[in-house]
Amino acid sequence: MRIESLAGNVTLSAQGGDIVGNLTRAASNVQATASNNVDVTTTAATAGNVTLTGGANVIAATTNAAQNVTMSATAGDVTATTVTATNGTLGMTAGQDVIVLASATSGGDMTLTGQRNLKMLPPATLQSTGANITGNAVTGDVDVNAATAFGSITFTAGGNVRFAPPVRARMCRSPPPPATSMPRPPPPAET
Repeated sequence: MRIESLAGNVTLSAQGGDIVGNLTRAASNVQATASNNVDVTTTAATAGNVTLTGGANVIAATTNAAQNVTMSATAGDVTATTVTATNGTLGMTAGQDVIVLASATSGGDMTLTGQRNLKMLPPATLQSTGANITGNAVTGDVDVNAATAFGSITFTAGGNVRFAPPVRARMCRSPPPPATSMPRPPPPAET
């Protein structure tokens, strides 16, 4: 499915099923609401907001909005590969897990809430260029690869908060030279 509005909004509603599409673009706002899953490849709001709401899961490959991005999965996971709210806030709320596969960037506050886990494993990055990042895994764990914010960063978990270990370069060394045996001098003669 390919839907584009060159001068206005795009509003999609599936009251008894899924919304599946490869391109949804609007000059203003994009709103997609499904009673089951929202599974979209590219979603863009050139001057406005993107709102994706699924009764089960929200799966979004590339999502861009000039202002705010909101993703909500009532009973399942929110899985985003790359999501950007250039000048606004970014909110992801899931009945289970919030998963970022590559990057999440916002110009304002970023708020991530999963009833189970927050998973931002390598190479995923979180960045708020103008405000704060707040993450909450209500009953599970928070796993973060990298997070950068202009303001504060707060992660809360019912379980563990884990940061990926830094990548360290391996030093390439030559093996040590072989040991050489030097002849010992003869013992002194007895007199």
